[in-house]
Amino acid sequence: MRLLSLLIFLSTLGFAGTWSGYLVDSRCYASEQDNVSADTTTVSRDMNFGLQQCGATLKTKRFAIVLNDWSVLKLDAAGNEKAAAMVRNHSRRSALYCITVAGTRIKNMIVTGPVVLASRRTQR
Repeated sequence: MRLLSLLIFLSTLGFAGTWSGYLVDSRCYASEQDNVSADTTTVSRDMNFGLQQCGATLKTKRFAIVLNDWSVLKLDAAGNEKAAAMVRNHSRRSALYCITVAGTRIKNMIVTGPVVLASRRTQR
């Protein structure tokens, strides 16, 4: 019984791993996603538009990663600092940053380890 309780507790803590996707302004992208009718799916709208409108800039304070399946993972405070430093060091006006983040996932947030620029892409 104790072992089962321990396993359940540990499984709720989070999952370590790496995630790759496009770096976006978390608030802007959430607003873009919420600004559609309830019956609209990712198939019936231009998801790239949200990426282009909400790409990370020098002014971005809170970051998120958009994965290939269009799910969104937010970065924690340390991840936001690392992402902001990366954007400052590689700043380009029209670039979409494809990054890889290592850390522990807790629901829709990543408790961040390293944030690495995977490549620069101007279009998806």
